Amino acid sequence: MVYIFNELLETMQFVFLFYVLFKDQIAFHRQRILALTACYVFGVIVMILLHQEKYLLEAGTLLQIAAVWLLLTENAGGKLLSFLLIFSLPSMFSASFEIIFRFFVQENALDGFLDAAYGLGGKTLCLLVILGMFAYRWRNTERFYISNMTKFLMSFIIDLFLIVLGWMTRNHGHVDSVTAVLMACCSIVIAMLCIWLMVVDSSRKTNGYRLEVANQRYVYAKELERNQKEIRKIHHDLNKHIQMIGLYAGQGRADKIEEYVQEFNEDLIGNYRDAGYTENALFNGILADRITKAAAKDITITHKGDLREKLAISDYDFSLMIMNLLDNAMEYVERKNLHEVKVQTYQDEHTLVLKVINSLDIGEDVDISKSSKENQVVHGFGLAIVRRAAERNHGSLEITTADNQFTARVILHI
Repeated sequence: MVYIFNELLETMQFVFLFYVLFKDQIAFHRQRILALTACYVFGVIVMILLHQEKYLLEAGTLLQIAAVWLLLTENAGGKLLSFLLIFSLPSMFSASFEIIFRFFVQENALDGFLDAAYGLGGKTLCLLVILGMFAYRWRNTERFYISNMTKFLMSFIIDLFLIVLGWMTRNHGHVDSVTAVLMACCSIVIAMLCIWLMVVDSSRKTNGYRLEVANQRYVYAKELERNQKEIRKIHHDLNKHIQMIGLYAGQGRADKIEEYVQEFNEDLIGNYRDAGYTENALFNGILADRITKAAAKDITITHKGDLREKLAISDYDFSLMIMNLLDNAMEYVERKNLHEVKVQTYQDEHTLVLKVINSLDIGEDVDISKSSKENQVVHGFGLAIVRRAAERNHGSLEITTADNQFTARVILHI
């Protein structure tokens, strides 16, 4: 029963702490969650029936690895660091709480440290702490970011503490309970400081993200303002054209009316860009505007594919994604003196795909985890905004570099 209680406590710690730390990085794939749960329950039942409870710890560890790998929307390095953090943090808290708990009930704090029964009280206290964090995280809608460096530093500190505890266990005859308790208290304080630094770092990134969102909204508003000016100009010019046609009609000059209409039509053709790329008017307008801007910089934007008239996402999120992808690509090719950007779109009953491709400078090794923009504080969240807009709409952003091309692809499950 000791093995079963141990595994039950550790699994509950993992599930709730996984949500607390990585709520904003989790891809809630219903099928994957159900498959993980079914496999884990089946494995536990089989081990209990075969009286192999001592292997439950290995089964729980496999569950943690699979959950981190299948549910987190990070690269392989980020997933590895996430696993190390979520595996180490509960162990450290449980061991520290158990040492303090045993001290107050007047037991040897380190006696049986490596036994299966050791830590049940500490694990229970740790689970209560994690449940409190879970309750707060459930109500709080603020996004929380954990950098890979923060994960690495916290995992290193925690694992170092556990190694020292193991050394103290082998030599517990030379270490009294008071020293063990002081070390446990220090470890908890250090862990809380690490969490505080993690919150500070997250707040800094959140503020940068909000600044970029505000900047995007400002750009969006300026574009609306520019379009309104164009509409007012067309309305003003149209009144003049109607007046001229009315004047010629009053004079009975049908030949002048025909000549004037012909000139007006030629002027429209010369200044109007056909925006009938897809059935979606919003995409057509954005693409036509970016093509005009790109042409002024000797950049060619080509489009292939189609979109339907109605999209299952908000116009604001859609605009954020396509405008950021196009602007990032245009900025790069302009800076590198390249001349082509490709846009591909696809939509069916359940999927919407946006893909923007630009050539890379010959021989350039691009770190896709970092922004290529000069001012990363203000502009370094362009792709992050695209990613979060995609995640809000049950999708993801995939970035790849191959065949000397940079590809950003948004896949939305609608």
